[in-house]
Amino acid sequence: MSGKTLWRWMFDNPVVVFSDGGTVVIKRGGDETEGVFDVSTGAILADHLNDADLLGSDGRRVLISAPTAGGHQIEAIDGAETLWEYGPYASDPVVIAGKVYADTERLL
Repeated sequence: MSGKTLWRWMFDNPVVVFSDGGTVVIKRGGDETEGVFDVSTGAILADHLNDADLLGSDGRRVLISAPTAGGHQIEAIDGAETLWEYGPYASDPVVIAGKVYADTERLL
C-alpha cells in the first residue's frame, strides 16, 4: 500500500492457491521443490512439497494432501515441521465449505 518493498523472493511460476481475505498464500513451481509463502509477510509456511496439494492455511500452518504408497494422507505443516497426519486414504481429500473429506468420511 505504501509503495515500499516489504520482502522479495525469486521463483518461477507462482500460483495463488489460497486466500481468506487477509492472508494470501502462493505456491512456487518451476523446479522440483514447491513451497507455500505468506504474501503479507514473505514467510515460508511450508517447503519441499513435491506432488502435494494445498488444502488450506491459517497464515502460519498449512494443510496438505500428499501422495503415499497406500494412497493420500493429510498433513498439517508448520514451517518444516509436520504437526500431525492422517491416512492413507484411497481418494485425494477435498475441501467443501471449509470441511475436509477423504473417501466417505468427514475428517476435519
